Amino acid sequence: MTTRTKTARRLAPPTQEASVIRGRVLHVCRRLFNEKGCPNVTTAQIAGALGMNEGHLHYYFNTKGQIVLALFDEFEGRLAEAAARGLDEPGRPDRYADYLQNWFTVMWRYRFFYRDYQGTHRVTPSLRKRLAEIHGRGQQRIRRVLDDMVALGLMTATRDQRETLLVNAWVVFTYWIDYLAILRGTDRLTKADLEQGMRQVDSLFRPYLTKRGRSERSKAPSLASILKP
Repeated sequence: MTTRTKTARRLAPPTQEASVIRGRVLHVCRRLFNEKGCPNVTTAQIAGALGMNEGHLHYYFNTKGQIVLALFDEFEGRLAEAAARGLDEPGRPDRYADYLQNWFTVMWRYRFFYRDYQGTHRVTPSLRKRLAEIHGRGQQRIRRVLDDMVALGLMTATRDQRETLLVNAWVVFTYWIDYLAILRGTDRLTKADLEQGMRQVDSLFRPYLTKRGRSERSKAPSLASILKP
């Protein structure tokens, strides 16, 4: 008696054409996952949206889990870029506002990772550890922002107060989308919802801002004006 072993399909070789098609697959999947939720989208729906059959789709990604992992790689890279833009030039007074806007912009672009946390991790359990690492790095970056704001005279807060502020801001950062879903009983999310989330974080910071800090914050553009689909 023989046992058949399920083997992965051979993927397309790493040519420029294959790279372009993979990029298109990820773009379409991000849109579908954001609209419908990752657990609710099938590979048949993905293939249909791309105008190809499932066999052709599997030539670039063997499973939906592989697509989710590739999107998470993008997500992780964009978070690093957002942090770099927000944390460069330590003496720049508006870097606090930049960091918040950059972070919420990435949240919007990959909102299904936040909204569909449990379902997405059922598809790709290995993401739990990577997400925990992102959270750790993100909190360290916010800590740097708060320390610099005090040094620049934009904020007056003790180290203990800054640690409490960090935790509270992180909770809003991470669970704002979940909060809205529970409150409304729907997963639909608008740019105005993200703008409201940023105002919630702002409200945590505002009591600690100096007159100069409030002035610098008021110069920042609205989040809704810079968010893209």
